[in-house]
Amino acid sequence: MSGADRVSWRSFESTAQVSIPSDPLLRVIGQEEAVTLARIAAKQRRHLLLVGPPGTGKSMIAQA
Repeated sequence: MSGADRVSWRSFESTAQVSIPSDPLLRVIGQEEAVTLARIAAKQRRHLLLVGPPGTGKSMIAQA
């Protein structure tokens, strides 16, 4: 599922109208490969090393 599939590009009056997915991994936008690998690692009960610049979603993926 790509970021474009998850986000509805429309106008909002306020941020209260924006729906937030209950799955934390769906909240990460633009890191589809990392999310897929995190799901595989979790399913197989394996480790995953996340490397990248600040603000790319590493902590959010790790906490999910």
